[in-house]
Amino acid sequence: MNNFENQGSAGEETIQKQIQDSARLHIDPEKIAYDEGSIDENTMAVIMDVMPENYQVLEKLGPNSLIDGNVLLADIPDLQLEQNTIYTKNVNLIRCDGLEAIPEGSVFAKVDKNDRTSYILNIQKCKNLKQLASRSMFDYKVTVSDCPSLTSLGQNNIFQDMVKISNCSEMREIEDNTTFRSSVILENLDNFESIGDNISLSGGIEVSNCPNLKSIDKHIRLGDKVVIKNCPNLTNISQDVIFTEGTSIEIDNIDQFNSQTKEMLQALETKGLIQII
Repeated sequence: MNNFENQGSAGEETIQKQIQDSARLHIDPEKIAYDEGSIDENTMAVIMDVMPENYQVLEKLGPNSLIDGNVLLADIPDLQLEQNTIYTKNVNLIRCDGLEAIPEGSVFAKVDKNDRTSYILNIQKCKNLKQLASRSMFDYKVTVSDCPSLTSLGQNNIFQDMVKISNCSEMREIEDNTTFRSSVILENLDNFESIGDNISLSGGIEVSNCPNLKSIDKHIRLGDKVVIKNCPNLTNISQDVIFTEGTSIEIDNIDQFNSQTKEMLQALETKGLIQII
């Protein structure tokens, strides 16, 4: 960790020159603190030792940059990310209250297609974050938690890996034309109301503790597993919803649905197209 500090001004000038010359920055994972799980006090103390210098470097990055390394940015109140930036490894954004959105055109993807590592974009406790990027590619797992201003995941995005959104009280909808190629978990979203039109959920979806979700009624393609728990006001699933053959549906109370929905689900189960648990 201390190697970063020991580089001094000469090292920082070298990095700045790299940025000016090629807009490409390699952040050595050994010089950036990263913890995929919870961050203990000792780890956070180390992070805060190096974050000011990391931030000075990242602050100078312009758009169309490639950040090739693990990134953890915490407790930076005025953090703003740049458009069209490519992140190739783990990205953690924690308690960055000035961050309102992931910029449009951001890409979270591996450069080396032979790299089998599972990377993550993890956003926690960014109280003014309103949405993720639009028209962006997320090749990683995405977790967003305890962001009370988040209302949307953005439009026209492709999520290649698992997405989990939890404890975001203003999250209201998944916007139209979003593609999820792995599982989606939505939990403890007090105001979540709608899954948009033309949504592909090929990896399945789990929705729990979303009291304002009343209907799934758009053109949605559901994957092989659907779990609905403690969503007491969800009464309707439209016939426009397309179930993948063999879909497993876990519902804690099928009697909460209206008669039309129950008849549809039971008919699909009788035909062997879905399995109700």
